[in-house]
Amino acid sequence: MPLQADAIFRHLPPLLRKAGPETPAWPLSRMLVRTVSDLERTGKEVLRAHFLDDARDLVDLEKLGAVYRMSPWLEEDPAAYRARLKLMIGVYTKGAATAGRLLTVAAAAAGGEVTGLLYPQQHLWAGESPVKLYLTDRFTTYAFLQREADQFGAAVVDLPPVLRTLTVDAAPDGTLEWQVENDLFGSVGGWTPDGWVDDTWPDPVIEIEAGAVPVPFPILVQRNLRRLVLVNRFLPPGCRVRVDLVNHVLTDVSGPASLMTGLIVPPAEAGGPDLIYGTGALLGESAVSGHPAVPPAHVLRWYLPGKVLFGTDQPLVPGPLGAVVPAPGELSWPSLLGDGTSHWRLLVGAVLDGGPVAPNQLLPLAKLRAVLPTAATGPAKVIFTWEGRQLGTFTMLIDPARLPGARRPWLEEQIRRLKLAGILYLPWEETTLTLDMLDGQLV
Repeated sequence: MPLQADAIFRHLPPLLRKAGPETPAWPLSRMLVRTVSDLERTGKEVLRAHFLDDARDLVDLEKLGAVYRMSPWLEEDPAAYRARLKLMIGVYTKGAATAGRLLTVAAAAAGGEVTGLLYPQQHLWAGESPVKLYLTDRFTTYAFLQREADQFGAAVVDLPPVLRTLTVDAAPDGTLEWQVENDLFGSVGGWTPDGWVDDTWPDPVIEIEAGAVPVPFPILVQRNLRRLVLVNRFLPPGCRVRVDLVNHVLTDVSGPASLMTGLIVPPAEAGGPDLIYGTGALLGESAVSGHPAVPPAHVLRWYLPGKVLFGTDQPLVPGPLGAVVPAPGELSWPSLLGDGTSHWRLLVGAVLDGGPVAPNQLLPLAKLRAVLPTAATGPAKVIFTWEGRQLGTFTMLIDPARLPGARRPWLEEQIRRLKLAGILYLPWEETTLTLDMLDGQLV
């Protein structure tokens, strides 16, 4: 300090310096040195507080975080908050986030770090006892996360499958027509422990509701493929049935029960099968020629002789008239809901001469006629539900238990902030995905 005081003293006017250190100006110089030193020390502390690596006080760190709209969580200490700030500043300065960077943000939200990444269509054997196989399809990026000794996973999934619903009300004249826009397939294929699995298309689940009038044997028509599904039931007024073409099941949903007597297909079995599948040799969509199928998992095993094999012009193997003959092999029954636009119509059953079908009438399929519904025979509405994938969407999969308190809202805010423009983020609860894929498969 004396040297610093001497430096100040030398800059004083000569009149004040004549008596040397004995002059009263000397103590004044020492006092100025102390004041300047205190200011210098305080300035350095302020400067260090504004450097992320040097800040020790949570209040100072929060001021730095305010630049990025990031506040500390209640449970965060300065070290944890500083680590999250440093990670996110690195993410922000790189622009819109890729799937990998979004998973880094997920790790920050969970208070951990990314220890490994599986990009789309990769696999990894992990662990020793038990061994787990981690697989990613072409739309999934998977991250291994770790927080202290805790290990868990997270994933970003492009084009996640969602349930989509279309409700169609009957026109005043009773007709029911609709079209479905389906962007992409339902289940994505890929390698599994059992081998390769192909992509599958999303078969629909269709509810048919009768209004104030009964509906005789609804027939669903996929007009592009000329394929038919006959609902072998008579629907009394107010009855609603569900036609599940994923599992090939017909159930009553609400209202009076549907009547099970009616159209039959040899051999007669208590009123015949619930659902009968056919192709549409349609004449102006007013007459139908088809044959039955009992297709577990889209495989046709049975048909009537004398008809035409699906997708070909070759006659089927001949057999006794009216008999049901086993198919020569498994016949493929493709999905009714492919990629793009499909057009649908609902017809109702009538006898061959055009007369109505009574609810207790047994009518062989060969004498069935399909006609357009009227206000006196048509249902009130159709509810069409399927699992599809929407273009330009993605979701994040992570166990919500890893994101207590404000962590999950913060993660979703960051995802929306960092995603590419024009891309829609869907919370995983709005998809049909489960968290099971985060655990791998035991092998």
